[in-house]
Amino acid sequence: MEFKDYYKVLGVEKTASQDEIKKAYRKLAQKHHPDMNQNDKESEEKFKEISEAYEVLKDKDRRSKYDNLGNRYSQHQQSGGANGDFDWSDWFSGQQGQQRTQGYSNAGDVFGGQSGGGVSDFFDRIFGGGTRGYSQRTTRARPQKGVDYKTNVTITLEEAYNGTSKNLKINDERISINFKPGIVDGHELKLSGKGMAGKNGGPSGDLYIKVNITLQEGIERKGDNLTIEKQVPLTSMVLGGQETIEFLGNKVNFILKEATPSGKKLKFSGLGFKNYKSADRGDLFVKLYPVLPKKLNAKQKKIFESLKALE
Repeated sequence: MEFKDYYKVLGVEKTASQDEIKKAYRKLAQKHHPDMNQNDKESEEKFKEISEAYEVLKDKDRRSKYDNLGNRYSQHQQSGGANGDFDWSDWFSGQQGQQRTQGYSNAGDVFGGQSGGGVSDFFDRIFGGGTRGYSQRTTRARPQKGVDYKTNVTITLEEAYNGTSKNLKINDERISINFKPGIVDGHELKLSGKGMAGKNGGPSGDLYIKVNITLQEGIERKGDNLTIEKQVPLTSMVLGGQETIEFLGNKVNFILKEATPSGKKLKFSGLGFKNYKSADRGDLFVKLYPVLPKKLNAKQKKIFESLKALE
């Protein structure tokens, strides 16, 4: 019989916490789940292997027994012992001919049918009851919740400001997702029951959608507030006049006063982002900068020289 290194299967250290083991299992289970890898025998076997490893390491008593066995087996190898010389009998679970106290008909029942019965001989002998065939009592497989599914969706800053909807294809099903105005970068949406199908009548897993928001040049978002840089004609900065700001699919008109200095910041209350959790809105701030001429003709140069003389 071959010793199974369950820590290596899940890619974790022997000192890993239960939370680290759980995270490693979920990541691998999502990658190799049969629903995501149909007709892929290699992924199917890998899924059975990681399920078996997790069943042992997630349980305090099984993990303790497995760690003790692993230490004894390692000592046996270090002393020059071969695999075939190791005495496994002290570690077998149960006695031949006896009925398992938990009533499993075979070791595969430990997984509620999840592994398809394809558990290793190592698991069956150490954790399944000792030998195959000593009890033919049948039990109903336990319902199991399906694996959660995670995905990312990218939207624009304008879509985050106004709200939007996207159509996603998850598990061959098209789902329309609404993103409310004010959603923030990195926000994670949860759709219950939209993950992988459950086993043995169990509920489906959940769908988690992480939102990524693209940046837009010249616009800065801080919380629910917006800051925009706006270039206006030099004459408007000097003489004043009506101007228009267009931002994120919206526009606002305003009156510019005479002699407005460069870098002047205007505040428009309630024109920022809508708060994602309430009806409040942030503010819009506009920094004004003059558009300077790249080249002056003779008439323009004469006008500016006159202005300079007046100063």
